[in-house]
Amino acid sequence: MIKRRGSGKMGTEVEVEAGGYVKLPTFLEQGFSDLKREVVAKRICCLCGTCVAFCDKIKINEREDGGEPGFVEDYDTVCGLCYAFCPRTFLPLSEIERRIFGEEQKEVFGVYRSCYAVRSKKEDIKGQDGGAVTSLLAYALDAGMIDCAVITTADDHWKPVTKVAKNYESLKEGAGTKYTLYPGVVGVKEAMEAGCENIGFVGLPCQIQGLRKVQTAEQPYEVGKEK
Repeated sequence: MIKRRGSGKMGTEVEVEAGGYVKLPTFLEQGFSDLKREVVAKRICCLCGTCVAFCDKIKINEREDGGEPGFVEDYDTVCGLCYAFCPRTFLPLSEIERRIFGEEQKEVFGVYRSCYAVRSKKEDIKGQDGGAVTSLLAYALDAGMIDCAVITTADDHWKPVTKVAKNYESLKEGAGTKYTLYPGVVGVKEAMEAGCENIGFVGLPCQIQGLRKVQTAEQPYEVGKEK
């Protein structure tokens, strides 16, 4: 016998024959239809690209005023990873902080070890704010800490473009601020498909929030390897 006990944002508890309770993962409860109603239709989608990165059935439908995610085929009712990973459906910050940092935020700046004002010593980096991020990524690549870095470059019309950088010259293309929303998390999918395992990522807060939800998800299969 299986009987529903209660539900919440992180899952539903059901009673099984043995008398115990198990928690079903969120993605079995809500899907793209819920995401479309609660996020897309209300125009609160931040175009982070997390749903597109981890579901081959979703794409970004471009519009003059930006874009929105949409399904490329019939909705699959047994999967709702898009809803579970979207940073606009629910965001359990305290739980994410405990899982990632081992503690919750106590200061306005978040969880950190130390704060510094820095500037890159590399003269060929023309960073708008000192080039520190580009230099840190270059060090991580050189030290073997990451296999690649997902960055955002710009085309001839200043439209953001995701790039998987595997060397210093490629990293420099992502230096500087981009002032247009872009589904940068899609680059993580491209990096995984290229065989990269340790992936550095530079993005906006909403994109980082989506990836943190992926990173801390308790799912019965490996995200990105089985979809």
